[in-house]
Amino acid sequence: MYEWMNDPNLRDIDKNKIEFMMMLLKQTGNLKQTEMMPFLLAISAKAKKNNISFSQDEISAIVDVVKRNSGPQEMERINKILQITKLLG
Repeated sequence: MYEWMNDPNLRDIDKNKIEFMMMLLKQTGNLKQTEMMPFLLAISAKAKKNNISFSQDEISAIVDVVKRNSGPQEMERINKILQITKLLG
C-alpha cells in the first residue's frame, strides 16, 4: 500500500475510490503519451460500470495528497493525466 493512501485529508473518501485511483496511477506509469487517451477512456468505462465516480472535491484532495508524495517523474505523469481528463470532460 502507498503511504499517501493513509493521509488524513483522504479520510472521508471511500477506500474503494482511493484504491481505484492508486490502480490508475500505477498502470499509467509505463504508458506512452499516445497510449494514455485510450487507457483513460477504458478506465472511465470501468469506473462507470463499477459505479465509481469522484466529486471535484475528492479529485482535488487525492491529487493534492499524491502530488505532495510524488517525485518529479510522477508529478509529470499526474499532470498529463489531469490534462487528458480535462479534455475528456
